[in-house]
Amino acid sequence: MVEDDGHAIEIVDAQRLIMQVLVHEPATWVLGQRPATDAAAPPRYVVRVTVPASWRKEVCEHMVTAITDVLGGTERDAGRDPEACAANPTP
Repeated sequence: MVEDDGHAIEIVDAQRLIMQVLVHEPATWVLGQRPATDAAAPPRYVVRVTVPASWRKEVCEHMVTAITDVLGGTERDAGRDPEACAANPTP
């Protein structure tokens, strides 16, 4: 059997078994020696993706785009600008 994207369901299911997602909202966020901006400011996101070194070039652009799209959807659902994550990244 094949998923809509052309991948075998067995492969997709195997990948899902090794994926991990952690959502954590810190009580305090300090940037350097100063606290993060006020509570009314949009939240900051930290995303870490680990893939085997041999896959990095192949998946990098796709992963950044996919994660930015998901964060944009989260911002849209919260009533904020969904384009802000891509247009105004904050280091």
